[in-house]
Amino acid sequence: MLRITDITYSVAGRPLFVEASATIPTGHKVGLIGRNGAGKTTLFKLIRGELALENGSINMPARARIGNEVSLIDTVLAADIERADLLAEAETATDATRISDIQTRLTDIDAWSAEARAASILKGLGFTHAEQQQPCSAFSGGWRMRVALAAVLFSEPDYLLLDEPTNYLDLEGALWLEAYLVKYPHTVMIISHDRELLNRSVGAILHLDEKQLTYYTGNYDGFVKQRNAQRAIQAAAAKKQDLRRAHLQSFVDRFKAKANVVGIVGLVENMPSSNATRPGDVVKSMKGDTVEIINTDAEGRLVLCDIMWYAQERFKPSGMIDLATLTGAIIIGLGHDNAGVFSNDDALCNAFLKAASAEGEGAWRMPLGQAYDDLLKSRIADMKNVGGRAAGSVTAAQFLQRFVKDDTPWIHLDIAGVASVKAETTYAPTGATGWGVLALNRLVKDMFEAD
Repeated sequence: MLRITDITYSVAGRPLFVEASATIPTGHKVGLIGRNGAGKTTLFKLIRGELALENGSINMPARARIGNEVSLIDTVLAADIERADLLAEAETATDATRISDIQTRLTDIDAWSAEARAASILKGLGFTHAEQQQPCSAFSGGWRMRVALAAVLFSEPDYLLLDEPTNYLDLEGALWLEAYLVKYPHTVMIISHDRELLNRSVGAILHLDEKQLTYYTGNYDGFVKQRNAQRAIQAAAAKKQDLRRAHLQSFVDRFKAKANVVGIVGLVENMPSSNATRPGDVVKSMKGDTVEIINTDAEGRLVLCDIMWYAQERFKPSGMIDLATLTGAIIIGLGHDNAGVFSNDDALCNAFLKAASAEGEGAWRMPLGQAYDDLLKSRIADMKNVGGRAAGSVTAAQFLQRFVKDDTPWIHLDIAGVASVKAETTYAPTGATGWGVLALNRLVKDMFEAD
């Protein structure tokens, strides 16, 4: 079985895979499809170990052999390296036990019918018996590709990776290959724009789209039907989400509060460049505090802390609430039913929790304290940008609290678990939920329009 687990890989700063996963059962014939430039050939190189993953893993049985048609091999017979090595050793072996082992293994791999099998494959790809006796150098590039394809088919690797294998074949050769692959005894993955090949030779489709891998059972036509059905479901969900958005807007319009509420969004480009931070760098915040970069993935809080400081300096608010999909740790702690609530003011926090409860938006107060804050201490700066693995969502909130003035009531809402859901809930369709709109609107109404 070939397991692709949470792989991430980029080319020249452009992500091709982001935490992509797929499982290819042993013996299955799979078509790998996706738009041009999506990364299909790159995936083959990652499977073969020619490129190094940034994150994730690709695993297969320990002694599995991988074959692909891109490397020219002098002769088809030489492609079966094990057979060639065993035959060479048989010429010099003197130990009786070893000789017996060699002969047994040669029988197991059907070595004695090798020439007949190789000839059959070459014939299927368009080579006459006379042409089979000529050196590879006697043929043009397209015919050499056929020789390379014949070599890899003959060697019968455990994982056969074919990239556009019919490009150099005529109709007769393409039809022969389709039939051959159906009977091939091991796992096959094919990159091809040949719809007929993907309909007649594979039993599953691996779709590379939006940096993710999705496995579909069935041939290409079956994939198209499943994909169209999914799009119809997504369109219906989008329509439902639009209705939900309209409902939220009507709610806001109906209960407009007489309050001065300012919303600030930090819009930044999160792309690698020569100016990107690196572990060990020290950056200076808008407040003036210095921050040692420990984890470059915790960059969102560096933007958020400056927004919070700007809001206090510019608007002198009587209270401040920030919402951020800040940490994966909050999902581990609270799942997808509750947002994490952190606050330095009990009255404001309790008012928000009451509003969230009234609107059915899950919210759970989390602790803050000096012990957590101490985890952010740095030897070379005022603080580190992360406090380590333990209590990750709490130390993230402690980091933000360092940018809250003492006289500013404040709530931090870590909405990483509730901002988007993979399945429909009572209060939100699949996808973005708009969590917090109802609770915050209710909070403003309760505080500024109470009877």
